[in-house]
Amino acid sequence: MDKNLKSKAILIKGREYVQVSHRIIFFNENYKDGCIGTELVTSPESDHIIIKATVYPEGLAGRKFTGYSQATIGDGMVNKTSALENAETSAVGRALALMGIGVIDSVASVDEINKATGSKGKEKSGSFCSACGSEGIISAKTGNPYCPNFLRHKNDNVKYALTTKAEDEKVIEYDKQNAEDFKNDKPPF
Repeated sequence: MDKNLKSKAILIKGREYVQVSHRIIFFNENYKDGCIGTELVTSPESDHIIIKATVYPEGLAGRKFTGYSQATIGDGMVNKTSALENAETSAVGRALALMGIGVIDSVASVDEINKATGSKGKEKSGSFCSACGSEGIISAKTGNPYCPNFLRHKNDNVKYALTTKAEDEKVIEYDKQNAEDFKNDKPPF
């Protein structure tokens, strides 16, 4: 039983992290008598939410692992619409981590890592999209670069990749020209 779930890890800020969904699946598959409970600690009317999650690997009569998480309604993109759900997921992830499930580098959640490093997922990556020439942005969730305009690319079949090494001006200009051609529906091939 690979409790750290290293094969499911993603990189965030250079650290390996196992998403809560993978931790929950692992728990449900390996602890058939176990259960996970959550509880709202703060008042439902409060803008500041605190959730308590408790994991019982052997059922309610056995050991338990408790994790807490907090969120402020309206603080960040996710918490504008789903602060309660976000806090609950984080609390469950923390409780499972305290049980040892999905812990590789630390018990910290994605949100905690991003807050500690001051990241909101908008840092430039130093890489460029070959379809439009835009500089990539680092994803707060995965730590990988992506094109900020990927939803605007007209042709869904456009194969573009972000390059992580510095490129010379000729290649960048070529990519920008390709982007102009795509905008004008004139593929370069």
